[in-house]
Amino acid sequence: MAYAIDPTDIGVGARPLAMGKAYTAVADDGSAMFINPAGLSTSNSLKIVSMNGNLLSEIPYTMMGISQPMLGGNVAIGYVGLGVAGIQESTLSGITPEVTGNEGSFFNSVINVSYSTGLERVPVLNKLNGGILKNAKVGTSVKFFSQEYTGASSFDNGDSGGVDIDLGLISEINDNMAIGCTVKNLIPGNNMNSDEFPMSTTIGIANKFNKIDLLTAVDLEISEMLLLHLGVEWKPMKFLSIRAGLDQQPSAGEVATNFSTGLGFDIKGFMFDYAYHTYADLSELTTHYFSIGYNLESKK
Repeated sequence: MAYAIDPTDIGVGARPLAMGKAYTAVADDGSAMFINPAGLSTSNSLKIVSMNGNLLSEIPYTMMGISQPMLGGNVAIGYVGLGVAGIQESTLSGITPEVTGNEGSFFNSVINVSYSTGLERVPVLNKLNGGILKNAKVGTSVKFFSQEYTGASSFDNGDSGGVDIDLGLISEINDNMAIGCTVKNLIPGNNMNSDEFPMSTTIGIANKFNKIDLLTAVDLEISEMLLLHLGVEWKPMKFLSIRAGLDQQPSAGEVATNFSTGLGFDIKGFMFDYAYHTYADLSELTTHYFSIGYNLESKK
């Protein structure tokens, strides 16, 4: 079975990327719809998020989303996509490839539709509301994938689309600690023609040290292999955040360890975030990411 490419695997949101993607138990802004949809209900307020980066210095990678309280919880819609232009078309002459002179483009995108609410509002699951799951939030994302080739007739057969689902949970253990869990790509089988998106489960824990304004987070991701994500965020000033992280990802059957760092500014609910993320298996992918967002709860 071949695996399809989920564009959100690159990372969504400069803040989560700067924290090494250790965000499952944090997930308190608009990027939660892509990482842990349950986090959308950690505050019942309008959330807007966007991000831009250039992979390999020339491939645009874009994310945007909006979340609004409604229907007894929070509803969100978001988009993540990337595109590659200037792909040379070639044909085989015997066993020798020959360039035809035609060029094509490739686009890979996903649209998320998410919903989050309190655990106590969900039939059957509300019986679990208690203990460490007291006041827990749950959420789901339905993901609509699209891969498209344009510009050269030989690429036409490469177009495809598919659907998958994520589920998430987040709960405060106490005023300073939270736990989170996300199960991604629940639908088995061929999601994109003959390909599928691999299922993964991520469990996270986050802890705040209020006296020094420090947030720490650890995620354990179980997919093709066991992956670790670590992140810290320190606020030396109320409006400024300094972040760093360690992000592991699979690479040719092994685990590649990447490092990240970044800054964030929160000015009356408007958030400006920057992340620098390395890629150990391909240094050319090292990328600068920029996010702009808004959180009405942060403004208050």
